[in-house]
Amino acid sequence: MGDILNWKNKFSRHKFNTPLIFENYAQLHTHAKYFKEYINTLQTHDIPILQSGRNTGFLELIVYLRNIFSLFDCLKTFRTYLLTYKLSQDLKRILVL
Repeated sequence: MGDILNWKNKFSRHKFNTPLIFENYAQLHTHAKYFKEYINTLQTHDIPILQSGRNTGFLELIVYLRNIFSLFDCLKTFRTYLLTYKLSQDLKRILVL
């Protein structure tokens, strides 16, 4: 799932490293949904990870996964693909500030 946050090459051949396009949207969206559900099942010391003090990275990942598909929905009339590498770099920069 980590590659979904790091798409930087329009011509990649790896299944989960291709950009978000119309043809793989449904498959990647489903995969992201299962990944978000998996995060919801994680626990630390019998406390759900999203309710613990170590939730920041997991919450960011869930928000990011939700938003890249919404962003593609908004941009699909203008763009045929979405590369997320720069978006994740901007997210990291914002979180550091």
